[in-house]
Amino acid sequence: MSAAPVFPADRPRRPAERRRPAARGRRRPAKGISEAKRVGAVLAVYSALFTVSTGVTFGASTLLGQSMKENARRDSVRSVGRARTARAEVARLRDKVELLTTMKAVDDWSLARGFVAPYQALPKVAQPLKAIVAKAQGAKFDVTVTVARANDAAENR
Repeated sequence: MSAAPVFPADRPRRPAERRRPAARGRRRPAKGISEAKRVGAVLAVYSALFTVSTGVTFGASTLLGQSMKENARRDSVRSVGRARTARAEVARLRDKVELLTTMKAVDDWSLARGFVAPYQALPKVAQPLKAIVAKAQGAKFDVTVTVARANDAAENR
C-alpha cells in the first residue's frame, strides 16, 4: 500500500471553494416593540429567576434544618438512655463495693488469707486481760492501751 493519495483520473480537479463569512451588522430592534417593553420583559425574567432561586434555597435550607434538628433530638434521646444505664450500673457497683467493705466481709477475707487480728495474737500473759475486759464492759478505759502495756510487760520478762 502506498501513502500517496489516489485521485480518479477521469475527474478533473477544481480549485477549493472558499465560503465568505456573512456580514454582521448591528442588530436592530424588532419593529413594533418599544425600548420600555424590552426592558420590562428582561426585568420580569430576572425577577422570576430570583424568585425561583430564592424559593428553592429557602425550601432546601428548611428541609436541611429540620433533618438536623431531628438528628439532634434522636442523639439526645440516645444519650439520656445511656446516662440512665450508666447510673444503674454505678448504683449496682456501689452496692457491690459496700458489700465488700463491710466488717464481716473484711474479716472473712483476712481469715481466708491467713491474717490474724491483733487481739487474737496476744501472748499468753495478756489473755487474762481479755477476761478482765469482758468483766468490765461498762468501765471506761482504753482496751488497746491496756493490751499494749501487757504486751510490753511480756516482752520485758
